[in-house]
Amino acid sequence: MKIEFLEKIFGKIKDEIYCPKCKNNFAENSIEICSIGPSRLNFSSKCHICGAVSQIVADVNIHQPSIASPATQSFINPIEVKKINETLSSFKGKNINDLF
Repeated sequence: MKIEFLEKIFGKIKDEIYCPKCKNNFAENSIEICSIGPSRLNFSSKCHICGAVSQIVADVNIHQPSIASPATQSFINPIEVKKINETLSSFKGKNINDLF
């Protein structure tokens, strides 16, 4: 997945998804990746206005070759997600595959 694609998803969340409690947009720096699956990205965000925590799911259809067969693919555990989130926060490259 290219970083531009991930940035578009973050932009859509920031512009089109609202806090269910107070209806305000989420602040860009409050959106975090929780897990990455083969066709789904899970995010969470804490509203900077009312403090409500929301889970946001993006179903994606990316046509990229897969290393593992669909039967053996699984979600990344929370510790790995935290490492990826820390790496992404300082990543300045163009292709997210360079991180792996």
